[in-house]
Amino acid sequence: MPGKKRDYMKNTNNSPHHRQVQEVLQASPVGAFQTDMGGNCFFVNRSWEDMSGLTSEESLGKKWMEIIVEEDLPAISHIIQQAIREVKEVSFIYRIQHQKNGVRYFKTHARPVLNKEENEKYFLGYIQDITETRLSTVYIDKQNKLFRILKNIQDRFYLGESPYTLFNKLLENILEITESKFGFIGEIIRDKHDGQPYLKTLALSNIAWDEASRKIYEDTKTEGGVFTNLDSLFGQVISSGEPYISNAPETDENRGGTPEDHPRLESFLGLPAKTKDQLVGMIGVANRKNGYDLSLVEFLDPLLSTFASLVAFHRLTIAKKAADTRKEELNNHLQSLISSLEDIILEIDGNLVFRNVWARNEDILFVPKERFIGKNLTEVFGERASFFADHIHNVIRTGKTKEFEYKHLDPAVDKWYKAKVTPVNLDPRPDHYKMAIFVRDITEKTKYIEALKAEKEKLEHTNLLFDFSQELSKIGGWENNMITGKVVWTKQTHAILGISPEYIQQTTYRELWDLLEEMGAGLIKENALKALKSKKPYDVITRITTLQGDRKWVRSIGIPIVKNSKVILFRGVLLDITRQKETELMLEQTKNAAEAAARAKTDFLSVMSHEIRTPLNGIIGITNLLKLNHTPEQEEYINNLMFSADHLLQLINDILDLNKIESDKLELVYTEIDLPELISNIKNQFQSLADAKAIKLISGIDGNIPRKIIGDAVRISQILNNLVSNAIKFTEKGEVSIILQHLSTTPTHTTIRFAVRDTGLGIPKKMQETIFESFKQIQQEAYRKHSGTGLGLTITKKLIALHNSHITVNSKPGKGTEFSFDLTLELPSEENRKKLTPKSLTGFENRLSGLKLLFVEDNRVNALVARKQLEYFGIKPDHAQNGDEALGLLEKHHYHVALIDLHMPQIDGYRLSEIINRDYPDIHIVIFTADIMTDVKQRLARMGIYDILNKPFVPTEMLSVLLKVANNKQLLSREEKTGM
Repeated sequence: MPGKKRDYMKNTNNSPHHRQVQEVLQASPVGAFQTDMGGNCFFVNRSWEDMSGLTSEESLGKKWMEIIVEEDLPAISHIIQQAIREVKEVSFIYRIQHQKNGVRYFKTHARPVLNKEENEKYFLGYIQDITETRLSTVYIDKQNKLFRILKNIQDRFYLGESPYTLFNKLLENILEITESKFGFIGEIIRDKHDGQPYLKTLALSNIAWDEASRKIYEDTKTEGGVFTNLDSLFGQVISSGEPYISNAPETDENRGGTPEDHPRLESFLGLPAKTKDQLVGMIGVANRKNGYDLSLVEFLDPLLSTFASLVAFHRLTIAKKAADTRKEELNNHLQSLISSLEDIILEIDGNLVFRNVWARNEDILFVPKERFIGKNLTEVFGERASFFADHIHNVIRTGKTKEFEYKHLDPAVDKWYKAKVTPVNLDPRPDHYKMAIFVRDITEKTKYIEALKAEKEKLEHTNLLFDFSQELSKIGGWENNMITGKVVWTKQTHAILGISPEYIQQTTYRELWDLLEEMGAGLIKENALKALKSKKPYDVITRITTLQGDRKWVRSIGIPIVKNSKVILFRGVLLDITRQKETELMLEQTKNAAEAAARAKTDFLSVMSHEIRTPLNGIIGITNLLKLNHTPEQEEYINNLMFSADHLLQLINDILDLNKIESDKLELVYTEIDLPELISNIKNQFQSLADAKAIKLISGIDGNIPRKIIGDAVRISQILNNLVSNAIKFTEKGEVSIILQHLSTTPTHTTIRFAVRDTGLGIPKKMQETIFESFKQIQQEAYRKHSGTGLGLTITKKLIALHNSHITVNSKPGKGTEFSFDLTLELPSEENRKKLTPKSLTGFENRLSGLKLLFVEDNRVNALVARKQLEYFGIKPDHAQNGDEALGLLEKHHYHVALIDLHMPQIDGYRLSEIINRDYPDIHIVIFTADIMTDVKQRLARMGIYDILNKPFVPTEMLSVLLKVANNKQLLSREEKTGM
């Protein structure tokens, strides 16, 4: 059997079919391979060798699978066996171990191919290296996960979750995101006696290694364990206040204080948590598989800031609880002293009838005492009775004391009272149920609290002003006496530069300038000297390093004070602009990164446009040639082929159009349009799809609409195609209608409402905006069976916006949908007809025989298609396959026009065009390319080249360009010009 496999691989490589396929695959910029139906590789191209690090020989059979990462092998083997068994197309992602580049991510796409000539099947596949994209996605996912952790911890902290639960959850998240086996988080506290710092754990993973340590863990897990040995790995963080990484703890000289039976440490990372440069806590994790590095430290920086804030807030919470407890004790003591001094005491039963009244002073009763006894709540309090009844019923229901405050029953009296309702005799019989209501005048207290609140608000306002002034303190003032040499600085200037007032008192301004120069602020000294000489102010921004080693950006402004033509004082301000400058630098970096990403996107689309459109040019071009000469039996095949090719081209154009629209670089191309004919073509295009679903496809055009209009036929068709395609897709029964309604007409313009209406599924109201977003489709069960790119409506909306209009959707689920938009279009005239592209090739056969044309194209299929079309026009082009051949023909012959491909080996189209412009200025250059990106057009425009034929080319567009050249070269007779 192995011998047969080798013979088969040898035969397949020698067959004409495989030789032809492998020649093409060798030219591919992506990795490519062929395998037999048993999954044995018998060919790989050079790109695969470069990507995988394997030679062709090392890749044959199943040897290529030896570089797949071991964890991925089972899944990959399963996918391959399933593809072989079911003979189906597959796509999968896996990792390989590259000999030089380490682990790489590959994406493979393979499909079965039938070789009809030799009646055999095999698999043909392509490989892409997606490592960078994959790693970027992983890093972004990790960042998002970190941010979710931070938000979750903060939310839970503010909701009052217990510190023990919260910090243990935080430690659990830290171990997960750092891929560590165990660790701890704790706060750094200084001993009250000797001031030495020590670690008190807030959370510690349970890694107890014996019974004694397990008991210590259980006893201290809520209160926290205390660790004081600074001659340890965690002690290095406490001592230095900096992160500490040890990827070989067993040999680390700082590995002190670790018990002998402690689980083996393979790696350790300690991270300090600071607030305002003060160490308040630390995080320690251990035994990450591949150790720790500085990138992880940088990644966890937001976590450290949040943890430091939580530690500070935790300390404040503990202090507040202690204060609240003390306050509660004092309040209880005070309450016991004044409880017998209530202003009013009322006795009331379960029927809410007053039984007795005591008052320290009956003058404070709002009604006479006798009006209480024997009266119910409503009789005494009238309309306000319900307010008191609610509180009293609550006491009866719960059996617990209830307190509440209320204002005097007479609104004119500015008095406040506090009432406390206490059950006295809990008897089930209402008339025996007794409650005491203690009422106290709290007017003075209430007014005091209100005054206190007002003072508090004033204090908070003052604090805000103080905080603002602190922010302003980043501006310092200075003055130099040029006569005495005395220097005066404000305290903010000292703070910014890190120079003490004592030093200033012992030095002169010139010595200070020299010191500033040593600190990196030579620009300040240089500009100050110039200002003294010119007697004009200076304003300079520079970066300094303070004597403490802090790097700052500062702005220095100095103004010379002149008296009798002499500078006597030099005054100015110094601003710490570090944050502003760093923000500017960060924005500049972000801007550069965004521009680089945009360039990469454009380059990618340019390459993909060229690579995909080039073979499409051959397909569509040959189809157009067949349309010129075919039998009636072949017409249906040709039309179906053209429809499929146009559909594929439309998908490619959708993506490129979206990019152009988003870059504001898409332009409309105007032609004369026969509107009924355009609508009829669209209807005919979709009629077979509608018939297949047994639904009616109807079109209706208002009789007042002019037959001929000027517009971009491609874009209008694209809009209607997208809408009609969607309507048919989401309609299972009923009809789809294309309706054109006349709105208005002037001598030069007409306004038309276009509407596409269906009786399909309909669109829920809440989703009617999101359907216009890129790559968005309705995610409901009824809609999921309808596939698509999610770009159609996005591009439709943007194309309508290019026409200075907007699309409207009117839909009800289960009833159907109507999309409509209004377009104001120009009417044809003799003037604008001169600028339009011919609509048909009829009458132009052999009309351009006098045009001498050089055709430079390296692709054989594209060359065949274009040459046949040119010969139809009567042109016999000289064909060159590359730039060198073209230069040879230019030396021998005279040409009116050069039709040049851009992407060619050796001398490409750009370089060849430069040479022709320089050495043969009479030759008109037309670029023939599948690279249709706007940047390409802009580059050609800078070279003075404006005529571009896009692949796949439209024969009428080729005719239009050639007619223009022939007309400019005076190669057309008057009759031919008229025929145009």
